[in-house]
Amino acid sequence: MTDRERIRKAFAALHASPDAVREAMIMTDNKNRSRRHHRAVSVPLAAVLILALGITAFAALDHADFFRNAFGSGVESARADEEFPAMERISVDEAAADELIGQYVSSLNDSFAIGGWTWTVGDYILDQNGIGAVAVRLENPSGVEVLKEAYDNHTEPPVGGGLFSTSSGKMIDSESYVVSGSWTDTSVDMIFYLVPFSREDMTGDIAFSNMVYLIDDNGEVTDADEGSIIIPASERVSASDYAGEDISVSVSPVGMRISYSPDKKVREIVESDIVITLDDGTSYTVKSDAANVINESVSSKDEGGNVWIAFNRLIDPANITGIAIEGNKYYDDNIDEHYSCELH
Repeated sequence: MTDRERIRKAFAALHASPDAVREAMIMTDNKNRSRRHHRAVSVPLAAVLILALGITAFAALDHADFFRNAFGSGVESARADEEFPAMERISVDEAAADELIGQYVSSLNDSFAIGGWTWTVGDYILDQNGIGAVAVRLENPSGVEVLKEAYDNHTEPPVGGGLFSTSSGKMIDSESYVVSGSWTDTSVDMIFYLVPFSREDMTGDIAFSNMVYLIDDNGEVTDADEGSIIIPASERVSASDYAGEDISVSVSPVGMRISYSPDKKVREIVESDIVITLDDGTSYTVKSDAANVINESVSSKDEGGNVWIAFNRLIDPANITGIAIEGNKYYDDNIDEHYSCELH
């Protein structure tokens, strides 16, 4: 089925009822969070129903808001149930955050508008491994009720989704979280967490874009419009490296990259538990299947044994005393064995 046929099918029932409209929007950019990492796929078409035209102004978040929302308790998280593991959000010391990463936070305050919807990028931060967080405001002067209703009826809906890509056109995976208390009649604030799908081109500029499709009363696509802006690479946060017998880990304050040594017999290593121990005696459980906890904002995996994880809190690599990783190693002959390592 072609992209045009998929669009027609998705929007065929669009005028049947308001519920059908909401469902169509939800379907177009839904990415369910799970314990498994996202894998690279063909870039999806992010579709938003045209409701009205217009542009409204954006009030930039200051860095304190960004620290609190991106790495503290300022965003809403998925609730804990059988399908979605619990996420533990902690408060952030804004002064300490500013000292740790303040010089790497940039404020873009640039927008693109299509079909009455305006996406504006405010503060953002990127690290040397291609991991980052971006503050985005989505506005529509005619209202954002359809997004709010979708959010209220789903654990973690794709609110105001967008596409991120590298300067060479490689897709960047992302997950969006709504800033608590940010809903108004015409706008909502979000934090997008970014992770790459490749170790290539991790230090260049990033494109942020979206597409909007116009449909007629018969559910036919009559036109499409796309908007985009460039997010400059700026100065990227550095990372500290740790190495083991068959693994290397690179940790920055905002995320980590795990790289396994090539092994032709091994099909995949799937992490079940990742725990970072700090010198004050505390620890950061990035994920734990046994405890049904996942504190990664988004993660991805390529075919070369690389895993990228965006943190939901700030970590000072200088304070790390150990990294423990457990999981399962799967071989091509369908045999699996327990995998574990500790790095110091």
